[in-house]
Amino acid sequence: MFREIRKGLLCLLALGCVVTLSACGQGHSGKASQLTTVTVGGIGSDYQTWKHIATTPQAKKIGAQVGR
Repeated sequence: MFREIRKGLLCLLALGCVVTLSACGQGHSGKASQLTTVTVGGIGSDYQTWKHIATTPQAKKIGAQVGR
């Protein structure tokens, strides 16, 4: 009896995971449809931090720029 209940609960959990993951993937093409500009203000060390972040390979890959 306990094994049947446990098996049923595991099946419901697995089904819930499948539904959740499929819902999260709806409408996601894998690429951004448009570019977004983000403006961040900073003074002193904040600017240096963002300038450092902009020099990383990931930032260069997406074309991130830091300017004054």
